Amino acid sequence: MNERFLTISIFAVLYGFIIINYIDLNQYLIRNWAPNGWYSFFFVMLCGLPFLPLSIWATRHQIKTRYNRILIVLGFGLFVTLCNDLGLGISWYSFGATHLNYRWMYTFNLGLAGTVTTWTAQFGILQVPVSSFLMAGSIYARITVIAIIGMFLKRSSNPVWSDKGIIPPLHTFRNHKQPIRT
Repeated sequence: MNERFLTISIFAVLYGFIIINYIDLNQYLIRNWAPNGWYSFFFVMLCGLPFLPLSIWATRHQIKTRYNRILIVLGFGLFVTLCNDLGLGISWYSFGATHLNYRWMYTFNLGLAGTVTTWTAQFGILQVPVSSFLMAGSIYARITVIAIIGMFLKRSSNPVWSDKGIIPPLHTFRNHKQPIRT
């Protein structure tokens, strides 16, 4: 596995479980400076924003990588949102929020609460009431998109995700003074 990819993956897990879950637990950290009704928009931007410079770092020795960089930012941003939605119980409990009903949170997030709506995603003009089915559908859709992005990046001809980090030459190097044997 590429060391840069492993570094970004470890950062994504720590960023999602620690920083993003802490911000989500203490929503006032965003609500104090974000315009009213824009919390979810700024929260999603915070999930993906650190991966923009990291994607440039991961692909710095390659050419024509703009598309791969977009996929890296999108894939890891979605992964961080999954860390938030699926790891909130563990993170919030470790932050000292022991008074919350974590069984209900996971029941809601995994779609087992049906059409019950408990919160509204706020993207400015677009306000989306989030039901348990919608939350579960978004989780399963994000897992699918992340898997597709990972497969695409692994199959791409760029050496970003190759084992050695470089593409080996198709021929062996030879001394130009030696004749070519056929």
